[in-house]
Amino acid sequence: MLSFLGNTLCCVLRENFIFAMPRVVPDQRATFENDELFRKLRRESEIMYTTYRSRPIEEQRLRFQADCSEGHADLAFVSTGTNLQLTFTANSWSERPEERIPTREFVNFDIEPGKVHLKSQFILNGVCVMFRGWVDLNSVRGIGCLEFDEERALVEDAILREQVEHNNRRVQEFEDRRMQRQR
Repeated sequence: MLSFLGNTLCCVLRENFIFAMPRVVPDQRATFENDELFRKLRRESEIMYTTYRSRPIEEQRLRFQADCSEGHADLAFVSTGTNLQLTFTANSWSERPEERIPTREFVNFDIEPGKVHLKSQFILNGVCVMFRGWVDLNSVRGIGCLEFDEERALVEDAILREQVEHNNRRVQEFEDRRMQRQR
């Protein structure tokens, strides 16, 4: 005897009322400046290549250079143990793979001999950040830090506001339909 409960559940399920999870937090700069993790990661500290740790150093060097040339690498901040899977592409936000190609701005082997300078943009814990650092090609260790990515934060903040507005409209429409059904 579930007729009443069954109908109630079906009505709710038929509404298909799904919200998209926001990619960023509302006040990214404050989060970046006050969060303990970001405080640690924005200081320049030692980083290391973490892929193929069980392999000989010669193989790690070759794999690291190949990964960087392909536009990605797994690096870790040694002091905090924070592992990052970085992509070194100019248009990392694009949905199309052909637009995400590594450029010299993001992977540069030519600035200093024996080192590669890296830059990567991404969202970490709801905050747009930019990784900047360099890695020695012999030891696959280097120095890196995170910086707040103001430019991308503005874009993501506009997307967040639009998404919240859209969700609020959907909630209002849902409430209006519910009120009409009750009358």
